[in-house]
Amino acid sequence: MRHLFNPLLAAVIVLAAVALDAPAVDAQAKRSTPVDKPGRVVPNQCPQGIRPRREIRKISAEERKVFLDAVRQLQYGPSPTRYDAYSLQHMNANTYAHNTPIFFPWHRRYLREFEIDLQNINPDIMVPYWDWTLDSQAPHTSDIFKNDYFGGNGKDNDGCVQDGPFASWQPAYPRRDCLRRGFNNGKRIKSFYSPEAIQYMISSKPRYNDFRLAIEIGPHGDVHNAIGGHMLYMHSPNDPLFFMHHAMVDKIWDQWQ
Repeated sequence: MRHLFNPLLAAVIVLAAVALDAPAVDAQAKRSTPVDKPGRVVPNQCPQGIRPRREIRKISAEERKVFLDAVRQLQYGPSPTRYDAYSLQHMNANTYAHNTPIFFPWHRRYLREFEIDLQNINPDIMVPYWDWTLDSQAPHTSDIFKNDYFGGNGKDNDGCVQDGPFASWQPAYPRRDCLRRGFNNGKRIKSFYSPEAIQYMISSKPRYNDFRLAIEIGPHGDVHNAIGGHMLYMHSPNDPLFFMHHAMVDKIWDQWQ
């Protein structure tokens, strides 16, 4: 019998426990956010080299292209690629990184590893987040699904994405295939949690596990289910939208902290 609990996981659990018991800190007080001007890469003006992640629509078209090109570069080469390794890692973490208190810290570290890989290609890259609360009433109309962002829904017959920068994407796991999406309301997506609903969760659930459970099975799960396709399964990182979504989930946890 293969044991999933290992020294690395134990270390993660210990660190998570320490973090969860620590006093809440105003994250904004620790940051020095640079002025964001369209068309200009924001320089690193934060203490200790810390840089903020920004909403995907707040970065310039040039920055977005640099980011998307770097993501695609991780998928270059013989299969399975460096990018594919993230899907495999997520699949292998199924039993301990989901539906447990480790959900938030595990995905935070996972997201940071992905970000570091991108920074090895271009050190100016920070993973942006998709604030899906801004699209809550009509998510399918979001800019995120435009051709110059992440492309749209999959085809009716097979769910394969046909437009955008990942139209030719061929993930390796669980088998080599096209990138698939299938919106949960035909060509539309049912409404997401609103900004007010998320703020209520943050303010009304001071206990970590109550908050974690509410977010994981609520808005986190809703976005996965709404986009469909690969996002429905543990190989959901096959869809690069996974990382935009989880950057938003991590932002929500940061606000709660």
